[in-house]
Amino acid sequence: KDLDRRLELRSFNGERYAFRREKAPMLSYIVDLVQRLDEIQSKVDAALDDSTANNDEVGVNLRKLMSLLTGDEEGRAGAAPEKAVDLKVLADYRQYYTFEIDVINAATGARITDVSTRIGTGSGGERYVPFYIVIGTAMAGACFDTMVRGDTAYRQSGVMLLDEAFEKLD
Repeated sequence: KDLDRRLELRSFNGERYAFRREKAPMLSYIVDLVQRLDEIQSKVDAALDDSTANNDEVGVNLRKLMSLLTGDEEGRAGAAPEKAVDLKVLADYRQYYTFEIDVINAATGARITDVSTRIGTGSGGERYVPFYIVIGTAMAGACFDTMVRGDTAYRQSGVMLLDEAFEKLD
């Protein structure tokens, strides 16, 4: 969110960039369960009890998750059958969301395209510029923000090393 705020303030060649995050479809129900954990805590035991006909969204998703973890392909009462997955996939936080960088018209705020599409169709410079802008903006935020120590404001500095920096940029 902080990086998005910084990117929003900068325009390059009439374009701005913004991150878009979406739940990965395969594991979105797990994200929903975690986000609602306080609300559903009291329903967990009942939802996992096969003898209870708890077929609300929480119950179905909890049983779906248990089926996924245990490899119970028949599913549990009311839950869709799931194939067991590698626990490394479930433990990897990167599997729960997909990320994209949107290219936005700085004047109108309209979305032009996304970086994945541009990589396939753009020139070398068009492919690499968004990444350098995001990296530079992140570095600026990390290294040049004013920080307050006691009552004295000071600036930090940093060095960013890039291998083959600005390749294919004219």
